[in-house]
Amino acid sequence: MVKFVSVALFLAVLSLCIACQSVPAGGAGDGQPEPALSEEEGRELYERKCGRCHDPVPEGRYTARQWAGFVRAMAVRSNLTSAQREQLTNYLAEHARRSN
Repeated sequence: MVKFVSVALFLAVLSLCIACQSVPAGGAGDGQPEPALSEEEGRELYERKCGRCHDPVPEGRYTARQWAGFVRAMAVRSNLTSAQREQLTNYLAEHARRSN
């Protein structure tokens, strides 16, 4: 029960943070976009970095904007480099739920 409440609280706070954020554009600070990952590489990065602490959720559960906020919020905890952050955000955006 405590774990459920903790996860629910975390998601609520994260949702509030996401509401004011936009999808990042551009590369890792040098003006050049990071090379796109293959489907397999993107899934592996997602499972390796996000699955370390919790079960990865289906990519289609959230919109690209929501995923961008999650990645931004969890980047430090996940030890993502700026390149991995951009690549993971792009991978998740490609598989995200389309907003209505």
